[in-house]
Amino acid sequence: SSTRFFTRAGEFTTDASGYLRSPGGFYLQGWVTDLNGVPTASNPALLSSLETVRVTSISGSASATKTLEIGLNLPATKAVSGTETTTIALFDSLGVEHTATMKWTKTTTNTWTIDVTVADAAKVDEGTVGANAGYSVVVAFNSDGTPNTFDGAATPPKLALGTWNSGAADSVITMDFGTQAKSDGVTQFSGAYSVAFVNQDGVQFGTFFGVNIDEQGIVTALFDNGETRKVYKIPVATFANPNGLSAKTGTIFAESDTSGNFFLRDAAEGVAGSIISSSLEASTSDIAGEFTNLIITQRAYSASTRIITTADEMLDELIRIMR
Repeated sequence: SSTRFFTRAGEFTTDASGYLRSPGGFYLQGWVTDLNGVPTASNPALLSSLETVRVTSISGSASATKTLEIGLNLPATKAVSGTETTTIALFDSLGVEHTATMKWTKTTTNTWTIDVTVADAAKVDEGTVGANAGYSVVVAFNSDGTPNTFDGAATPPKLALGTWNSGAADSVITMDFGTQAKSDGVTQFSGAYSVAFVNQDGVQFGTFFGVNIDEQGIVTALFDNGETRKVYKIPVATFANPNGLSAKTGTIFAESDTSGNFFLRDAAEGVAGSIISSSLEASTSDIAGEFTNLIITQRAYSASTRIITTADEMLDELIRIMR
C-alpha cells in the first residue's frame, strides 16, 4: 500500500528482506543521502522523495590510503651513510594491504634522504604517477633537531603509486612528516632511532554489521573495519494541529482534516523535535497523580465498606430488640 502513516515511536527491527519495520508492520522511510548526509532528492518536502530504509542493500566498504602521517626520531649521532629502516602498511582502492619500506640514509650533517619502495606497485613516483622515477626526498634539519625543508619545500611531495598487482586504481598519498621548525613529526635528536607513530587512513574491505541514527536523523551504516557511511536521513513531520491526527493502532497516526497538512522537516529544525536513538518513549501518565487517585479510591472503598458494615450491625440490633 502507498498510504503513509506517522509515528512518534522509533522501535524498528530488520525484517527478512532487510527493511526496517515496526512491531505493527509499518516500514520506516527516509531520504537517501550522499556521503555527507545531504538528501539527494530534488524536493525533500514531498512524500514521494522518501524511500523505505533497507539496510541489507548496503554493500561492503574499503578505502585507499590517502594520507600518511609519520612521527619518528633519527639519531643525531648516526655516522654519515648510516641508515634506518621501517615498514608501513598501506591499502589500495580495493582494500588490499601492501607493505611500504621507508629507508632513511644520513647524507651529511643535519641532512637525511628518505627512499620509499613498494614491491606491489610497478610505478613509484613523486607527485603523480609517471615513469616509475622513484620516491627520494632530502630532509634538512635545523640545529635544534626540528625539520627545516623537504626537497627544499615546506612539505614533502606526495607519494604516487601506480599499476598495483591487485588491479586497484592508482594511489596518490599525502605525506606528512611534521611541521617546519616543530617537533611534531620527524626529528633528529640524540638517542636511538625511534618510531613514535604511523597513522594512515586506509582500511581493508569491511562488511556491514549495523546502523546508527543520530539526533539529526542521519542513518549511518557501520562496517566491521571501522568505516562508516551516511546512507539515509529520517525526516520529522510537523502539523498545524498534531492533536487533530487520527489515531490508528498503537502509536500510529494518520493525517486528518483537523490536523492540517504535514510538512517534512530536518530533525531539530524550527518546531521539529530531535530524534533520540535507541530509546523508548516515556509514559505520558503522571505517576504521582495516578498514585493519588489510587489512594483516594482505596479510601472511598474502605469508607463505603464501613457504612455497609454499620448498617448491617444496626439491622441485627433492631431484630434482637423486636424479639
